[in-house]
Amino acid sequence: MPTTASPLGLLLDVDGPIASPITRTIATPSILTDLVTLAGANVPIAFITGRSLRVRVG
Repeated sequence: MPTTASPLGLLLDVDGPIASPITRTIATPSILTDLVTLAGANVPIAFITGRSLRVRVG
């Protein structure tokens, strides 16, 4: 089945707009349903966490 490119994509900051930076819980539960619906419609979604991967050497 051919798919067409989405006319939009989402780049979402997780800590703050989506989840509490303190409790790390979802601020508004309906956001999850909305994101699943958008992903099902082939809308690309990327998340920015601001968290880094720390690698120990030695």
